[in-house]
Amino acid sequence: MKPTLALAGSVAVSLLVSGLSAATSADAAPSAPLASPPAAGDVVVAAFDGTVTAISTASGATHQVAGAGGLTDGGFAIAREASGALVVASRVEAGSVGRVTRVSPNGAKAQIAQGPAGYFVLSAAVSPTTSEIVVGDESIGACPGSDPVGIATGVIWVYSADGSEVRCQDNALSEAEGGLIQNNGAQGMVFDDAGHLFVASSYGGDDTRGAIIEVDVATGRQLEIVSDNATSDGAGGASLFYDLRGLTRAPSGMLYVVDDRNINGHASCNPCNGDDTRIVGVDPATGRQTLVSDNDRSAAAGGQRLLTRPFAVTVAANGRLYVADDDGQVIEINPSTGAQTLLASGLGSIHAIVGVPGGACAPVHESSATVQSRTQSASITESSTNVVKRTSAGVTVRARVGVETSVQSEAEGVATVDNCPGGVSAPYTATESRTRDGAATGTASRKATRATLKAAKKAAKSSAKKAAVKATAPSAQQEADTAAIAAAAAAALAAAEAGAEGGSAARWSIGYYAGYESTDYPPSAVDWSGLTDVAMAFYLPTGTGALDGTLFQGSPAQGADLASRLINAAHAHGKRALASIGGADTRASFRSSMLDHRAAFVQSIVALRDQGYDGIDIDWEPAEAEDLPLIAQLGRKIHQAWPGAVLTSTHYSVNTNFIPDLSGMAEVAGVYDFISVQTYGMAGAYSGWQSWHSSALMGSTSSTPTSVETSVEAYLDGGVPAAKLGVGIGAFGLCYSGPVSAPSQSLGGSTIIKSDYDLQFRAVRTVYQPAMTRHYDSTAKAPYLSGSKNGCSYISYEDEQSVAAKLAYLEAEGLAGVVMWTINQQFVPSATPKNPLLDTIATAWLS
Repeated sequence: MKPTLALAGSVAVSLLVSGLSAATSADAAPSAPLASPPAAGDVVVAAFDGTVTAISTASGATHQVAGAGGLTDGGFAIAREASGALVVASRVEAGSVGRVTRVSPNGAKAQIAQGPAGYFVLSAAVSPTTSEIVVGDESIGACPGSDPVGIATGVIWVYSADGSEVRCQDNALSEAEGGLIQNNGAQGMVFDDAGHLFVASSYGGDDTRGAIIEVDVATGRQLEIVSDNATSDGAGGASLFYDLRGLTRAPSGMLYVVDDRNINGHASCNPCNGDDTRIVGVDPATGRQTLVSDNDRSAAAGGQRLLTRPFAVTVAANGRLYVADDDGQVIEINPSTGAQTLLASGLGSIHAIVGVPGGACAPVHESSATVQSRTQSASITESSTNVVKRTSAGVTVRARVGVETSVQSEAEGVATVDNCPGGVSAPYTATESRTRDGAATGTASRKATRATLKAAKKAAKSSAKKAAVKATAPSAQQEADTAAIAAAAAAALAAAEAGAEGGSAARWSIGYYAGYESTDYPPSAVDWSGLTDVAMAFYLPTGTGALDGTLFQGSPAQGADLASRLINAAHAHGKRALASIGGADTRASFRSSMLDHRAAFVQSIVALRDQGYDGIDIDWEPAEAEDLPLIAQLGRKIHQAWPGAVLTSTHYSVNTNFIPDLSGMAEVAGVYDFISVQTYGMAGAYSGWQSWHSSALMGSTSSTPTSVETSVEAYLDGGVPAAKLGVGIGAFGLCYSGPVSAPSQSLGGSTIIKSDYDLQFRAVRTVYQPAMTRHYDSTAKAPYLSGSKNGCSYISYEDEQSVAAKLAYLEAEGLAGVVMWTINQQFVPSATPKNPLLDTIATAWLS
């Protein structure tokens, strides 16, 4: 039911409830200034006795902004207006109502409103777009004249800046507006820069945990659950919410919330103590929750164990978190490591804290990682037994067993980067998980006596194996832990650096459009729903600073005509068009162009802007370690001349037997918007190899040493952030001649007789698959054909099932997207849909 009284709903009315108004309180007259204003970079707390105190985040020194008592007596929530004035929501004993007071920068207090908010005011926030003051109130479960809906343990009051008008919003109003009914008490509130309100809704009993919701303040409609435990679990995060309290937002958009089971003494934390409280980070885009700090994590990071009864949290200008604790402490928290440091104490009962912008900004580049899980296995490498003695009681056998113990550790890294743009703190926090392996070998000997020889041997071997595993497991675990921690911390730092620099976390799907295949696939046939970008391939570097722009059409004019048709079609569908420079075996031309004709080369590339392109794709093949600085330099030069250009770069996949030096990739990733790895055509009839898949997602071995997974790990370790990294989809097959008929077989003379343009997906689907038998390798997540057709006995390729598996992997790993070589080859005119691989991307990745 929608509220019907004048104070309910979204209608602005004059403020007059129970004889209390904006000017009728006995102490409503403005108070005289008492103290000095807070300084830039300070944090400000409001105590329950009414004292407002500023604290220097640099030194911990405190000074009083406003004295105790008066209009701020019972202070429970605080917010800051754009003018620098503070807004304090307090609990008024007389009449059991709430009061909203403005504290000027020089400490003068002036009442904005007394009532209709009840005594249990919980939180306050100021809209950056309307200047309205929003107060959370747990005194009543529904607005006056409204029936409670849902758990309904609180309402939201929206005051005009001068207090003359007020609106009440509750679950009933949201339901009437077509919204959710998730407000169980607005314990914490914060606006983003666009005026969207995020509300920390507290617990609703032992079976209902807290949630962060987004609320449209104009209508009272609860728009969506930004994060709860189910949402976080679905996004691959932790399930940390229980009883939420204060909420704040970093300039990066990251939300931080106090979670405190202490306050209500639930049986699930019996006995409750400070170790049951924590600060949780939330990515509002995904709802993923990350533990930022609790007492255990702080101690592990070398910090103090200070959290006892935290109520509120804020992000200060220096990028650190500051927590107001009920016992009078203000605690500084490093958001990367979780380490807690005491900033100030003896401040009374404080439940509210807010940061003051400005002040000196110190650049931050911090990361840490902790192991989340381990998996251990062991295999016997050698085994021997000998009989020690035989008696009437049985046989004694000594066994010697050698083992290789393997441990796989998964670590989660957290990093914060603040580049202080323009001298203003703008911290960006990122989390990344990485899994790494460790192994150790060893032997052990043990004796066993049993009634029979067989039983004695079995018992002795079992005992020896256990002893060998026990001896080798610690070193294997240490190796795995060390590698996983280092990789996760580095990946998180790289992701945070990309975010701080404005790196896009948007999803990408780039389709290469080959000019030499345009007859089979004209621009009018492209399925744009599966693409974010199309890359016209290729403009060839000549080595003299010029580009060959014929695009395999016979002449530059014909090439320009094809490019124009593709660009226009892309723009008509709201997609970007990129000019792809390079292609197979263009390394020598690239090097000559960059080393001897750089200025002319950059000018030739930038001139493509005049054709209508949105950016450039650099396909430097092959790119050796010494080329990576040149690729980064080329990108910087293009950006200098063409600031708005989208820049992408594509690179070879990795053979795990010979991992290249990718240390220069971090510099490349710092320049380019998107980095893709050509994870297709990753097999061949090479010495020491078995037959393998063109694009195995996982499952590589020393004789099948390629997979999407191992290439991704190599590039992440090389410094490419997950938010900028993508993988490749090949719309073609690899055809092995006999005797090979499946993956992971000895070659026995087999060779690759068809691939890429000679075995397009279109041909695999319409010519080869009807004549051969399709199989699916559940380990590699890849399909293949066995049989005999046109000299092929085994064909590895990609189809809708493997592409969907690859996209699911991208989702799980937080990667940025895909490239397809080529979209021309996946076009099947006789099929429905006609673009099956692009259709899969559209539905599984971009929708």
